[in-house]
Amino acid sequence: MKKIYLLTATFIALAYNVFAQNPTTCSVVYDDFSNPALWSHPVLGTNLSEPLNYNTLDISSGQFNFFQSRDNNMNYMMRTGLAISNTDFVADIDLNYITNGIGAGGANHTVLALNAGTNPFYSDLSNIGGMPISLTPMSLSITTPQKGISISYESDLDNAPTLFQFKVYINDGLGLASSITPAGLPVVIPGPLLPGGSSATYYIRLRRTGTASGTLEIYSDFGRTVLIGSSTFTIPATINSLNTVFIGTNERQNVDNMLTGSLDNLCISNTMPPPPPPTCNVVFDDFSNVALWTHPVLSTAISCPLVYNPTMYISANKFNFGQSRDNNMNYFYRTVPTISNTNFRADIDFRHVTNGLSAGGAGHTLLALNDGTKPFFNETTSIGGFPCGGTPLTLTTPSVQNGIAVTFESDVPIAPNYFEFKVYLNVAGIITPAGTSINVGLANTQYFISLERSSTFLGELRVYSDIARTVLVGTSTPFPIPASISGLNTVDIGTNEWQDQDRMLTGFLKNLCISNTGTLASENFEINQTKVFPNPINNILNIESLETILQIELFDFNGRKIYSVEQESNAVSVNLDKFSKGIYLLQIATNKGIETKKIIKN
Repeated sequence: MKKIYLLTATFIALAYNVFAQNPTTCSVVYDDFSNPALWSHPVLGTNLSEPLNYNTLDISSGQFNFFQSRDNNMNYMMRTGLAISNTDFVADIDLNYITNGIGAGGANHTVLALNAGTNPFYSDLSNIGGMPISLTPMSLSITTPQKGISISYESDLDNAPTLFQFKVYINDGLGLASSITPAGLPVVIPGPLLPGGSSATYYIRLRRTGTASGTLEIYSDFGRTVLIGSSTFTIPATINSLNTVFIGTNERQNVDNMLTGSLDNLCISNTMPPPPPPTCNVVFDDFSNVALWTHPVLSTAISCPLVYNPTMYISANKFNFGQSRDNNMNYFYRTVPTISNTNFRADIDFRHVTNGLSAGGAGHTLLALNDGTKPFFNETTSIGGFPCGGTPLTLTTPSVQNGIAVTFESDVPIAPNYFEFKVYLNVAGIITPAGTSINVGLANTQYFISLERSSTFLGELRVYSDIARTVLVGTSTPFPIPASISGLNTVDIGTNEWQDQDRMLTGFLKNLCISNTGTLASENFEINQTKVFPNPINNILNIESLETILQIELFDFNGRKIYSVEQESNAVSVNLDKFSKGIYLLQIATNKGIETKKIIKN
């Protein structure tokens, strides 16, 4: 029989990209910094934010923010109650660097420390540098030393620095002057601070690869496939029982270190999870590349600080609405590979911060899939809020196209009666609502949106409260889709003026994922024609299919094939008793194609 090869390097890279955005694989903790109450300080309690004395640390808008935070061992926040493996774990976090400090020193900040206690990683128990919130030094009453592993982000100077690096430190927990030591070699990175100022985003991965060894890896992409540099180091076996995440500044250098930037997407897993099934096979966009998005007239970011603040702009891995006002010309688009005419799913994450400051509520297109590059809503001349000045813009060709759009709307900006997500269809320039609106709650809330086309003629919108998309906020009734809506190849995001109000919104979008499959991220394990049960499993796994099963292959969390069998039948039983607990990938080849399923072994 012809052998079927199922795993490729391309598959592995794509799968790990999905791991980086999929919090269901973060078995210890996933934190998108949407809940500041999860983080605390043993003396100050919550956010360390003081606008009159160097904003220090702040968790807001889904980020852990350094606002010119200055060196001070007391400037930190922590999250505890975790159970991190003593032998194998992976900790990921994303750093967006903006500027160094305005004082004498460069950056010197702890972007991630894993501790066996709630004291600061660095062992000073009183602050002697920049005091947080007041000019009175603070002291911790707890003097018990602790152990842990830390990653710091450092530079040598604030202006025109010659060195940027990530560095690992080990705290042996003995409480001595020599307890904190560098581990391995620093990972030196290209300097982000260029003449005139420039930000940069780095994707950090800390691994413990056994009782006594670890690696630090720095990537340039969200999917963690393009490595900038790495370092290996030794971990003493006494570094164990880690249960607390610590992020903040420190004063182990005798300079006034400061930093402006932010952290996002903390993910810690005990062992590297297996590569999930390939998803986002049309496009995945984390908004890290502004050049992928354009406007037919303005060309780049619609950013007008003198007119209602920035309108729309892409930065720090976000598509930002900055009090963006209703105007059909306020939009960006990106062309993508052709989306299926019969079966696709499009996901995007949305955070609503505030409504507008004017007469209207929110009224914005969060996601439109078009067969052309014009705005989804079909005005061709701006007649409402003019982008970047008071002159209307005009497109040179009519906006007659087909597409499907998801909008976010409210009736008024203050104490609105409703917030709702809504679907619209554009058929040759004629726009009509589709399905029922999904009414949701208050402002300053995170929503996770899924638009699915389940057949040529049927679609559905779902809105979730969690990034794993398991807790529904609401579901629109299935709506008919005309067969003429086909050949969709463009994503459109922006505002619109189809209502006669001055509508504005502050918020942002993240993590656009489009896949030509109706089962993206599904966990029902009954995909297509194949059923896998039980799942989770103790020993015997049963596979049944309406199609002929040709081959079964099982892969571990490193993508290694650990089991394979070829046969021709409609039912297969596999004994997994000899395999350890964890998550595996099962790939099933039938005479109709290949299916991939996630298997949990108890």
